Amino acid sequence: VHMAQLNGLQCGNTLIPELTSSGLTHSVRDLFFVAKWVVRWVLWIWPQDHLMAPTWLGRNFGELDIDIDDNGSAKVKGRIFSLHPGKFFGSPVIEQDFEGLSDGSLLDVSQCEPFQGREPKSSMYRRAGCSVIVLFAFLYFAFKAARRALRNLKQKRQAAKPKQT
Repeated sequence: VHMAQLNGLQCGNTLIPELTSSGLTHSVRDLFFVAKWVVRWVLWIWPQDHLMAPTWLGRNFGELDIDIDDNGSAKVKGRIFSLHPGKFFGSPVIEQDFEGLSDGSLLDVSQCEPFQGREPKSSMYRRAGCSVIVLFAFLYFAFKAARRALRNLKQKRQAAKPKQT
C-alpha cells in the first residue's frame, strides 16, 4: 500500500476504526510519475466513503496512544506522522480520538455502513467512464502526434537523400 489511511465502519452506535500506516522507507510519493498517477487515479475512481481523513501518500509511521483511567475505561488516540521530506516531516498528518469503540460484544454486520454512508455505485461508474474517455482522448492525440512526427522525419530523410542521375 505504502500510504496512510484512517477508515471507519459505523455499526449501529459503534465505530470500528482502521488506522493503516505503511511507508517507513518508501511511499506512493516516491514512485515514478506514471505509477504515482495510476495510484491517485484508482483512489479517485474507487468509492472513498470509508475515509475518516484524507489519504496520506508520503512516507509515514503510525502510533496509538492508549490512556486507561482508574475505572478501566480506555481512551485511544491514533496518529500518523509524516516521514516524507518537506514541511510536514515529523508532524502528524492524520490524528483522531476514537470514542464509542466496540465493547467487545458481537456486532450485527448487516447494520454496518461505511463512515460517510454508502456512495451510489453510479458515482464510481461515472468517474470510471470519464477516466476512460480522457484516456482514449489522450491516446488518440498521442497517436496522431506520433504519426505526424514520423511523417515529418520521413520527409526530412527523403529530402536529405542525394538525388541519383
